[in-house]
Amino acid sequence: QQAITYGFDPKGGIFNQIDAQSGQVIDAEKRIWPMTEYLKALCTHKADDPETINALENTLAFLLSHYFKKDGTWNEYLDAHNQAKAHPLPGTSSYHIFLGLIEVFDWSTMTAS
Repeated sequence: QQAITYGFDPKGGIFNQIDAQSGQVIDAEKRIWPMTEYLKALCTHKADDPETINALENTLAFLLSHYFKKDGTWNEYLDAHNQAKAHPLPGTSSYHIFLGLIEVFDWSTMTAS
């Protein structure tokens, strides 16, 4: 619950690190993989839940506007102001991106049935 309450930046994205006791932001930068893990978590919710649909739409929109690039690559890190930071693209992030998007696709096919 702490992550939901304190981990999301009001400007979008998920902080790299918060203090579990106080909820204070320790590292306001953001990596891509927590967003894709959040997508997977949302896809465990009921397909007709308006809050889930809204959260999925907002998360996907943020990924598209801040992380995913048109050339098929992505921004691994955003700074505290949601600006892309130069950083090598680790192979592990492609795993998170792929599985997060597959979960959304599977979830969306359940809503269409």
